[in-house]
Amino acid sequence: MLHTRVAEAERLVYPAFGECDIRAKREQNRNRWYSFLAIVGALGTTVAGAAQVLLTSSVWPGVVVATLGGGTSVLTTMARRQGTLGNYLDARTRTERLRSLYFVHLARPPAPTLAGADTDTDDLEKRVKQIMSGPVSI
Repeated sequence: MLHTRVAEAERLVYPAFGECDIRAKREQNRNRWYSFLAIVGALGTTVAGAAQVLLTSSVWPGVVVATLGGGTSVLTTMARRQGTLGNYLDARTRTERLRSLYFVHLARPPAPTLAGADTDTDDLEKRVKQIMSGPVSI
């Protein structure tokens, strides 16, 4: 009986789980890169600002401060507009809900009749579609 339930879960849940997991990893990496670049930009702006204080007669540190500050501001605005953190959290939430659904399906007792088994499979398929397409509240 368990073999049948595992096969159903592998057929219905796992493809959606794999898709969401890959998307979550991609969005997480994108969010990390934006954060890393924002930190590096802020560090560069701070160092150039310190150089500007030390080299009062030079113009170039001020130009570097303005350029790095503007670039960092554009980068963080772009990350916020793309919603990298929200996209990551959405995909990770869907992934974990599908993982949970997989194990809940395995833990349920088998249906006593063939019609009940078909109903369980239909319910599992509907739940996967609902998780994949519905809104996710965190």
